[in-house]
Amino acid sequence: MLKTLYSAECLVKKGTLVKDFINRIKSIPYLLSIIASALFAWGFFINNTTVGIDCLSTDRYLNGLLIGQGRVTSTIVGKLLCLESNNFYFSNLLGITLFAFGIIIISILFEKIYKPKTDFPIIIFSCLYLSFPLLLEYFSFAHCALATGGCTLMLAFSLYLVSSGNNLRTSLILPTILIMFTLSWYEAFLPVYIALTALILVFEIRYRNMSQKSVIQQGIKFAIPLVIGAIAKEAFAATVRTVFSIPVNNAAQTYSYWTFGAKLSDLFAGFLMFWVSKIFCYAPFTILFAAMIAAILLLIFDLKKYKKPILLLLYCIIVSFNIYVYIV
Repeated sequence: MLKTLYSAECLVKKGTLVKDFINRIKSIPYLLSIIASALFAWGFFINNTTVGIDCLSTDRYLNGLLIGQGRVTSTIVGKLLCLESNNFYFSNLLGITLFAFGIIIISILFEKIYKPKTDFPIIIFSCLYLSFPLLLEYFSFAHCALATGGCTLMLAFSLYLVSSGNNLRTSLILPTILIMFTLSWYEAFLPVYIALTALILVFEIRYRNMSQKSVIQQGIKFAIPLVIGAIAKEAFAATVRTVFSIPVNNAAQTYSYWTFGAKLSDLFAGFLMFWVSKIFCYAPFTILFAAMIAAILLLIFDLKKYKKPILLLLYCIIVSFNIYVYIV
């Protein structure tokens, strides 16, 4: 473990994550844009904080309920930061700060492949990622901004390590550990990792003309830490539950219409009624729908230009997992 952490430290120093980070924020337009977006996002959900079941049950969550749901990291963070006090100003500010740091690392990954001539595309990407309306609505739940920020930062670091690591410790072991703790904080970030990986591979095809064989190999390289990390998360949660005699709790799984045993007709009707209908009456869903249309148009363009069928799979992953994140 110590050797793994030491290798990661060397990668951060020599492999220049810190250097890349500093170079990225040296751009005054970029830095001001991301600070402004973060402050406006924080101000919005601080002024729209709602008192709900999550706020009233924080003590229950942090004293066994979250562990019963498999969210051990969430419990550890909550205890360390004394989140029972429901200090939303502090937890949301910390969350949006971690979120911004994670987005900067993700933008660095794309920038290394894309190499834009100006900062404008990176500014647009980072600010949209940071201030997307549906995300801010999700932040209205207690301490979800902190979970989103922490998970995004750990996933971004994982992706950076897998992309830049040159040995087993930095490209597999440490990313796997980070993914385990990420999914143990909030399991919904599994599709986020998959969608970001697919987007990185699309960039590799578009801007480096990576072959289909290399894309598959790179995809497997990203997938291995995710699979092992997801298994390790379940084993970690089961071990903690056994040690502390905490029963399994499935309360966090009751809000999805996609349950086994349901009729396909009911699933489809529920999807149309509760989600598709919002495209026509709810601005955040309208924006999401417009982004999906843009992705389909880009897919058609890329298939014609690069003639690599694997692009169809990658775009389907990006679109489907984006939809999954916001409806489940």
